Amino acid sequence: MESVIVETAFGDFTVYEATVENAMKIIQDIESDIPEEVKNLSKKDGHNFFSKESFVKIINNILTKTNGEKASKTIEVNEEIRNELVLYCFNNKIKTPIDEYNFFKNGNPHDLSFIKNHENYQGAEFINDYMLTDARDYSVIKQNRWKEGAKESAKINYILAFVNRYVHRDVKYHLVNFQKSY
Repeated sequence: MESVIVETAFGDFTVYEATVENAMKIIQDIESDIPEEVKNLSKKDGHNFFSKESFVKIINNILTKTNGEKASKTIEVNEEIRNELVLYCFNNKIKTPIDEYNFFKNGNPHDLSFIKNHENYQGAEFINDYMLTDARDYSVIKQNRWKEGAKESAKINYILAFVNRYVHRDVKYHLVNFQKSY
């Protein structure tokens, strides 16, 4: 069985040999379509990033759980935290249930004392989930950091899945396996 990379575009198609090198050339071709924010995030190894979506889920847990219950692995709900959060939402005109857009548009999580004083969140940057995912994927691809023993076809599929997020909606790349039959 052999594989090829197929580019389908506007009713046309092009076929490339299925190699990681060819998939990397496709990344180079679409480099200008990848947002600068994704490129910059992918270079910030070791920085303290948190998903906005996950953080808002923790905030909603604080408002709905009872004292002593865990809102996350490291934050236990108590009356003081809940009161501070309710007052914070009131002062910043954030309606409950809290959604990501309004929470980050109208306030700054670093203004909450339980976040300021929490070692995991000090200096944390809150990023949208999709940006974090794309930055991680881009970093893996650009730094050639594959799982040990990863098959070439898995690497190519990983690269093409990333590429397909940023190409025109009528252009897609696929890894196609075919078998010669006579």
